[in-house]
Amino acid sequence: MMDDPKMRYVASTYKSYGNNGNCFNNSINDDACSGDFNMELRTNLYNMSDHLPVVMEFETNQEILLDGTDFDVNLSKFTIENSLVKDILHITVSPELIGKDTFEIYNTLGQRILHKVHISNKNIEVDVSQLSSGVYYIRTKDSNRSSLKFLKAS
Repeated sequence: MMDDPKMRYVASTYKSYGNNGNCFNNSINDDACSGDFNMELRTNLYNMSDHLPVVMEFETNQEILLDGTDFDVNLSKFTIENSLVKDILHITVSPELIGKDTFEIYNTLGQRILHKVHISNKNIEVDVSQLSSGVYYIRTKDSNRSSLKFLKAS
């Protein structure tokens, strides 16, 4: 996908997952919103978030390999010990990044919560006890690396 991607949206595949299309100003889990998505699913979505997931299909001219042979988690230069965190987030950094890289923590709204300049240690402990429960993303300045995600629990 990095070389010369040609990608297009497949018409009529955009859906708000869990929306039966008849809720209007009612809650998604209202009894009047019957349809393809059952009450249990709609209630779970309602309890999970104030937004519904959106799904759609795309077509591309590139072959997408899903056999896992192109991915090696051991090559990661920036890892977290556990993706479920209560008070302390433990981050491990490869020696070649020490003193050269920075990282930031973002919430799901894209707001920067924390900025750490010049990583100075292989093992980093970040106090996240003051953060609200929810999903957060760690991003390094190297745009070639994907974000890491962790869940802050209370």
